[in-house]
Amino acid sequence: MRAPHPGTVLIWMASLLLLTNLPRVMRVNLGYVELMKSRLDADLPIQPSAVYDLTIGGDANRLGRAERLFVGALQLAPNDAFALSGLAQLFAHRGELSASIAAWHAALDASFPSDLGRMMLGNVYAAAGDRQAALGSWKQAIRPSSADWIRLALMLARQQRGSHDSERWGDAISILEEAIRDLPMRPSEMVATHTVASDIAGWLGNHTRGLYHADEAARIGAQDASAHAWLAWYLATYGLDSARAVAEAQIALEFGSDWRSFLVIGNHHLANCRLLAAQEAFGLGLALPTGGDWRHVYLWLGLAEAQWETGNGSAAIESFTQVIRLQPGMLRAQNLLAQAEVGTLPRHCAAGDLQ
Repeated sequence: MRAPHPGTVLIWMASLLLLTNLPRVMRVNLGYVELMKSRLDADLPIQPSAVYDLTIGGDANRLGRAERLFVGALQLAPNDAFALSGLAQLFAHRGELSASIAAWHAALDASFPSDLGRMMLGNVYAAAGDRQAALGSWKQAIRPSSADWIRLALMLARQQRGSHDSERWGDAISILEEAIRDLPMRPSEMVATHTVASDIAGWLGNHTRGLYHADEAARIGAQDASAHAWLAWYLATYGLDSARAVAEAQIALEFGSDWRSFLVIGNHHLANCRLLAAQEAFGLGLALPTGGDWRHVYLWLGLAEAQWETGNGSAAIESFTQVIRLQPGMLRAQNLLAQAEVGTLPRHCAAGDLQ
C-alpha cells in the first residue's frame, strides 16, 4: 500500500486541528481539502523535514499550530484560497479583525468561492463595526433572487431581535425594499418579499411601513390565501383594525386554508364569547401546516382560553401546558396555567354562552 503523500498529511492535520478547535467559526468544506491535496500531490513536493516542523514542532498551542500549518502551506502555494481562508478565520477567532479582513480579501482574489467568502467577510466587517462594508459584502455574496435577499434580511433581523439597534433592523427592511425595486420577480416572490418586509417592520414597531408591505402582499396576491391571511394577522396582532382583520381572514378562506386566518377568526369569536365557534376555529388552524412559524402556538393559547371559559378546566390546563412545551419562555402562558391550576383564573363570558 502506497504511503500517504506528505502533502496529504499536512492538509489532514490542518483540517483536524481546525475542526477540533473552531467548531463555531470554521466550517471546513472537505471539497476544498481534496482540492488542495490534489494540488500538493501533483505539483508541490514537500520535504519530510518540513512536514515534521509544521505538524510536530514544539508549539503546544493548537491555534498556533493550525496557523503554522496554513503559513507553511502558503509558503508552498502562496495563492491557495483554502489556506488564506483558514488564516482569515483564525485571525477572526483571535479578534485580529483587520488581519482577518485582509486575509479574506486575499482568499477572494485567489478564487475562494465568492458567495461563502463574501458572506464571511461581511461577518468580520460587522464584528469590526463597519456596517456599510458588511452590508456591501453580504449583498455581493447573494445571488439575484428574492429568496437569497430574504435570507440575508432575516439574518440581519434575527441578529438584532431583542436589541435596540434600529439601524440594523432598518437595513434588513431596506435590503428587501431594494430587492422589490430592482430585481425581476414572479408575483409569488413579490408576495413573499413584501410579507417578510412587513414582518420585520412589525418587529421594529414601524406599522406604517409594515402595513404598507402587508397591503402590497395582499394586493399582488389577490387570490393568495396566505397573503390575505398575513394581512389579517398583522392587522389583528398589532391592534390596527379588528373588523378589517376579520374581513381579510374571511377573504383568505375563500382561496384556501391558512392557520393565521383561523387564529384571527378564533380570537374574534373568543372576544365575543362565541366559545364553541372559537374552539372550532382554533382546532381547524391547528390541523394545518405552520411553515415552522413559532407563533402558531397562539392557536393553542386561544384554544386553552376558550376551553377555560366553557368550564372545561382539565382540557384548558392541558392546552396551556402544550403552549409551554412549544414555547417554554412564554410568560403569559405560564401565568395563565398557574392560575388555572389553582382555580383562580377569571372567566369573562357568561355561563352557558357557548354558541
